[in-house]
Amino acid sequence: MIDKKDVEHAASLISAGSSRSAAAKSIGVSLFLLQKAANDYEVTLPKRPTITDRVKELVPRILEDDDWSGHKIAKMLNVSQCSISKALRQLAIETNPVGCPTKMQNRSLEKKQMVLDYLMENGGYIPRVIKELGLNVDAAAVRRYAKEQGIDPTHYRVAYQEYGFWLVLPGPVERVSVADYRVSARCTLCNTEHKVQLTNLRGGQSRMCIDCSRQDKQWLSVKCVETGRVWSSVYQVAKDMNFDLTPQTIRRRIRIHGEYKQDGRTYIFVPRVNKR
Repeated sequence: MIDKKDVEHAASLISAGSSRSAAAKSIGVSLFLLQKAANDYEVTLPKRPTITDRVKELVPRILEDDDWSGHKIAKMLNVSQCSISKALRQLAIETNPVGCPTKMQNRSLEKKQMVLDYLMENGGYIPRVIKELGLNVDAAAVRRYAKEQGIDPTHYRVAYQEYGFWLVLPGPVERVSVADYRVSARCTLCNTEHKVQLTNLRGGQSRMCIDCSRQDKQWLSVKCVETGRVWSSVYQVAKDMNFDLTPQTIRRRIRIHGEYKQDGRTYIFVPRVNKR
């Protein structure tokens, strides 16, 4: 004897995509008895959703996610890939012959190219670029695409960053230690290119090329704001005042912060007093 709950359970299975025969088998009766019980209890057995209906529910996810493919959809719905291709055509989601990119693949290529264009123009890391652009694309897929295009993304990781008068250029990066690299950079004062260590740039030890630095140091003296006394060089004031830091560190701090303070006094750079 089949009760109404069994019939309703079978109806829910059919709505979820099972065939009527499979639904009848799940409650241990034949299809004939299931249909007879449905008539007796006045329960309408729904029609099994077509493959097109089931694929239609996935369309938003298919169009947004680059990982979707006909094979993946067929495996999820437990149907043939041929049936999925037919359903996609009915839903106006174009598919091309084998070997040609599909519409979904074209969308994926557009996203990957957007990431590469941004990377080559602004520099940075691929995952950060994807996040900044708000795209739904896999970073590993972008790297593979870049390799196919002959582009090395590692050449742009620190590109276009500015430190003082240095501008880091795209190009191969040479590791010199565990946490330091040698990069190509342009001194914007004289427009010459040099190899510079990245830690020196980030730490402020280097702000320009050697030639520009020599010219810059040539006309600078150090002045104590409170007393008005002027020294011809950082080395001289460090020696006279017994500073705790080395002249190089004092010079770097004045360049970065505009001043150096010790013992309640402030020291700044001024045009050199004994300029020749």
